[in-house]
Amino acid sequence: MKNKLICILAALVILSSAVRMSAYAENYDYTKKLPELISQLSDDPENGCFLSIALCRYDKTLDLTQLGELIAAKDVPINTVTAMKYVLTVKACGIEGSVYDSLDKERIKAAQSTSGLVFSLHLANNGYDTGMTVQEHIDRLLARVTESGGYPTIGTTPDIDMSAMAVQALAPHKDEPRVAEAIDKALSYLSSQQKESGAFKYFGSENCENCAQVIMALSSLGIDARTDGRFIKNGVSVYDALLSYLLPDGSFEHTHGTGANGTATAQAYCALINNDLLEPFYVIPERQQTPETETETETETETETETETETEPETTAPETEEITETEEITETEEITEVEETTEVEETTETEVITETEEVTETEETTVEETTVTEEATETEEITETKEEQTATQKITSEEKAEEETTETPETEKEQGKTRNNKLTAILIIAVCAAGLIICVVMLILKRKRIIDYVIVIVLTAGVAVYLGISGVKLGKDYFGGEETVDATAYITFSVDCSLVADREMIPPEKIGIEENETAYSVLIRICRQKGLTVVNNGSKLNPYISGIGDLYEAEYGPTSGWGYKVNGKAPSVGSGSYFLNDGDVLEWLYVPDVSCLGGYE
Repeated sequence: MKNKLICILAALVILSSAVRMSAYAENYDYTKKLPELISQLSDDPENGCFLSIALCRYDKTLDLTQLGELIAAKDVPINTVTAMKYVLTVKACGIEGSVYDSLDKERIKAAQSTSGLVFSLHLANNGYDTGMTVQEHIDRLLARVTESGGYPTIGTTPDIDMSAMAVQALAPHKDEPRVAEAIDKALSYLSSQQKESGAFKYFGSENCENCAQVIMALSSLGIDARTDGRFIKNGVSVYDALLSYLLPDGSFEHTHGTGANGTATAQAYCALINNDLLEPFYVIPERQQTPETETETETETETETETETETEPETTAPETEEITETEEITETEEITEVEETTEVEETTETEVITETEEVTETEETTVEETTVTEEATETEEITETKEEQTATQKITSEEKAEEETTETPETEKEQGKTRNNKLTAILIIAVCAAGLIICVVMLILKRKRIIDYVIVIVLTAGVAVYLGISGVKLGKDYFGGEETVDATAYITFSVDCSLVADREMIPPEKIGIEENETAYSVLIRICRQKGLTVVNNGSKLNPYISGIGDLYEAEYGPTSGWGYKVNGKAPSVGSGSYFLNDGDVLEWLYVPDVSCLGGYE
């Protein structure tokens, strides 16, 4: 009986949430948010690339030149997929004459990842010269399909995002029998991956971007994601699931409870716009002139015609020829008279000038002789004094350099300690003052329970003691410098992003580790020594590393990000729970997709 009641309550909760989300889906008007998104395109150009394609489809007269010029001014990136994304963005914004008008065809052919094949097919669908026919692009992409009907990023394990993106690229060719068959298999795979909530789980959590990509795939085929039965689970459609990530300000979050996310917001609005259009998303339409530009061109043509009509009468005036001839004759006579007078004046002036020049030259030579001798003696004296000064300066500078080399390291450390001690003391005083203020407020409010005051005092004392023991470090004191480690074992450590960019952040090096150090603690310690920031959106025991240095998740595709391997395999536990052993090889890798990490231990 008890189990039955639990099942009934669970069913009611699911049903109520489904009704709430479906009602929200019908009532939400996404167009109200678009003006704000348009004004912010250049603030986040990477996500603005996807939004610009959606917006130019939503309104072909929108002025997107600011973002287009910003992207067009970028150097062609090393990552070919990013370069192809920029090509589509520049076209969507109506920019011509940039470096993205023609990419290296060999680079496009060499892009062998599934995302590379997808975006090269997008280019071909828009008439871009890729050096290959559209059918060759289709053949290359269809060769990547797995037995389940899905598409992998790299390797053989399919994932939701890449399968949906493949369908988007194949959508313009859906009438071809072999393409139609491949699309049906891909949709069957995606439908099988949809959860009871209507969303999709990727890397352990349901997220907004998976829903958005599936909606874009369906709408590119002309299918409304709100009504297609294959993508409705327990009465909740994938469209409803997407809107469950909507925040009150109109932005979207990556996963529930994590707050606004730029990538999630951009992809969500791409999906919402295209679900109303029901057309292939990446087939970019021709730009249209706005009414203002049309009126400007009309006025320009009118002014040109007016100027032409005004200039024409000047050429037809035969009666004025006789008058101009007489005027020319009188003018020439006057000019010859003036020339004669000026020639006479010039000759007299030149005679006077030459006489004065001869006199001044003789005077200058005598003065120069005397000044040269005086200057020579002065320069000799000055050089002697300068040599003496430079010699003394060298001695003093060498002495100062020796003093600085011996004194600065110690003084810098001492100054850093004093700075940190002062900051710690200020924070402890602030915490104690806050505790005192809370107690005073409670007295004013006549709170009589002694336990309340005890709790405040204990918490205040605990925070103050923690600050006193652990201390506080400023950024310049936190980064850099070697840390003393009581090494009990040695491992090989590296931070590598060469899969998406032609560089290594930290090349492989042998480092010492203490007992019970984890993959996460070593990452933090070494990156601190190298001056690299690490962004952890999780906890210390279960970290979620979203950024290392200047490279953050989703910069090279919606599923790109950081992961780690130990001895060539991806552990099945978080980096904060993986304890390292002597001889381990720890690699932190930026991957275009989690499948690139390989099999789990």
